[in-house]
Amino acid sequence: IASIAPMSETPAPDAMLAGCGMGNTASAAAVIIELLSTARCPLILDADALNVIAGHLDSGADTGARSRGLKALKNAEAQVTLTPHAGEMARLCGLTARDVNQDIAKAFASEYNCVVVLKGHVPAVAASGGGGLYVNNAAGNPGLARGGSGDVLAGIVAALTARGMDPPIAAACGVWLHAAAADLAARELGQTGMLPSDLPMYLAKLFGRLGL
Repeated sequence: IASIAPMSETPAPDAMLAGCGMGNTASAAAVIIELLSTARCPLILDADALNVIAGHLDSGADTGARSRGLKALKNAEAQVTLTPHAGEMARLCGLTARDVNQDIAKAFASEYNCVVVLKGHVPAVAASGGGGLYVNNAAGNPGLARGGSGDVLAGIVAALTARGMDPPIAAACGVWLHAAAADLAARELGQTGMLPSDLPMYLAKLFGRLGL
């Protein structure tokens, strides 16, 4: 215990991931707003972090919370990556899920100066500032539709970002690695049998094949 450094000597984080399993509560919203307001390292926001920004709380939809969340996102000094599925993207934009598409993701990324990883059948990564759109149609399978797969993707993107990749590149690489690892898992376990918890092992196998 004596060897643990004091808090004042704790190194600054290289990246932070928030939202997975966090809950859609007012206290969670306060934490996310604080992160957006004070963080200086890249932020990756997933799941409940997206819901609280959109004001989609357990207590019901809150337009005031949505306004505060989007304002904090727009004013963030940190580089922010969002990883929504269509429903979460719809709530962020005030649309319905069927209205969400890649153009919506691009427009949102530009307006809020962030990176958007729009999850779905064909995942897409949109970057702010006219950074273009990366669409992954080279890997992936329906086995990724299970709950929890997106948490693994967010973790991969966060890890790549923490290693120093520019957030748009980390997001694009993360999407492909996640999908390619899922394809390895599906070949051995089947799309029905594979689980999100299997993906890290197959990601390691993929790294081995790539010589990483």
